[in-house]
Amino acid sequence: MKKLKSHWLRKRTFKSEGVGQRLVRYLNGQPSERFLHLLATTQALYEVEAARLWTSQQWRDLFMQFAKQIHAFRLIPAVRMEWRKNRWHRSLHWRTPHGKSYGEADAVMDLLKLDEARLIWRLRQCRRCHTWYFARFKHQRFCSETCQQKFFRDDDQFRGRRRVYMRKNRKWHKERKERMRKLFENSRRRKD
Repeated sequence: MKKLKSHWLRKRTFKSEGVGQRLVRYLNGQPSERFLHLLATTQALYEVEAARLWTSQQWRDLFMQFAKQIHAFRLIPAVRMEWRKNRWHRSLHWRTPHGKSYGEADAVMDLLKLDEARLIWRLRQCRRCHTWYFARFKHQRFCSETCQQKFFRDDDQFRGRRRVYMRKNRKWHKERKERMRKLFENSRRRKD
């Protein structure tokens, strides 16, 4: 009998997350300077488009810059054969003349896929350690929970707010303990 796997055990995946994770690995390696410029231009173009400024001169300038930067990448089409699900599958990919396994060409194609899916905003740098990560939520600002906690522990404003909160909390618990003690004493007197 086949065992059923619980859907709770599987990690939730998000649209284009695999593409984003590959791109993050490339960005956290040693990306080329021209790729970083292309990424910055793509993100700026996304922000201008999100603000609905398609007719502005800023949008035209960014678009021309984007087109010029894309043109600078030399890509060679290649076909890859992979054995999946008991049969061979063909997939088209692009490579640079250098022929690396996952290089600049693949990163450019993944960047264009994210841009086409309107998910370029998910590529971010951590506020604390400045590593790249693929944001799963709009409000995510850190690559991990550890970075988030370390960032706020080192923040003077957070420590000040935490200090005030803990004083109030300790005072409340002390008063609560005293109230409970008095209630207990009063209940014992009534029984006698």
